[in-house]
Amino acid sequence: MVKKKIGAEFWVSNEYLADKYFYLNPKILLPYPAYVKEDEKLSEARETPVVFYHATASHIEEFYWLKKLLLELTQENLLFELVVDKKIGKLYKGIKNVYMVDPMPWKEYLTFSSLKYRHIGLAPLLDNSFNRARSWVKFYNIVRSGAVGVYSEYFPIAKLIKEFNAGLVLPMDVRLWKDGIISLIDEEKRKELFKGSLELINYLRKETLKSYDNF
Repeated sequence: MVKKKIGAEFWVSNEYLADKYFYLNPKILLPYPAYVKEDEKLSEARETPVVFYHATASHIEEFYWLKKLLLELTQENLLFELVVDKKIGKLYKGIKNVYMVDPMPWKEYLTFSSLKYRHIGLAPLLDNSFNRARSWVKFYNIVRSGAVGVYSEYFPIAKLIKEFNAGLVLPMDVRLWKDGIISLIDEEKRKELFKGSLELINYLRKETLKSYDNF
């Protein structure tokens, strides 16, 4: 019996994973901003802005951190939307103005995240090896929602977000995040950052297509 060799390539989504699996000679395949329009619209202002965090149970440490943040914001005129399973959702029982949405399949989430009633998206991320392997799809989700984001300094494209003025990038300090969220109640500030977000989306679209040419 003759054994045939099967050619295969190992694809990863960022440099951290490329370094980790260097022995497999990986290629970096950047995540394309699919399902994000070039002319996405900013959500209309409302008397009570909606702040949201949509995440899976893999973000358990961030969910605990988020509880501290929400407790600091209970006196503000804000609504908080969390996509979270029922077990983790118990963390937020009794916190004012928090409503929770059950996790859903990806196709349903695409439709859900396209609804333009949200204003401020949160992307907290603690510094650990698991998070360093993450991609930046959450940036796409926030823009698709017609919102602007507050991002951890450990977010994969934090430097680009700063460069394009496409959101707030902060250390994982609850007080700084509280102040950052309050600053984004200002619609003019959100307009400014959303403009930068669309410019960054356009840049990432071009860069990902360039990277695909290498495959």
